[in-house]
Amino acid sequence: MESIPDTVARYQSTPMFDEEDVSEAFLFPHATKRGVWAKIVVVEGRLHYVLDETKEERQLDPDHPGIVPPRERHFVRLVGKVRFFIEFYR
Repeated sequence: MESIPDTVARYQSTPMFDEEDVSEAFLFPHATKRGVWAKIVVVEGRLHYVLDETKEERQLDPDHPGIVPPRERHFVRLVGKVRFFIEFYR
């Protein structure tokens, strides 16, 4: 999996989400803006991170965050009980 470049810095993060209050926008294909990276941080449970173009799935858990490059269309699938948030870098 990719890593966030050292040349960008965290500038924002979302509130904590769980399986009951996750924004539906995360469940459908979307992308960050040009120059913006995201890190999906799972605190508890699991998520599936899906790359929209290839349909490749990656399992995310507390030891394996999801790295989202700028403008890459993606979405997540919930897998039972989960708590997560997203950090944004530019």
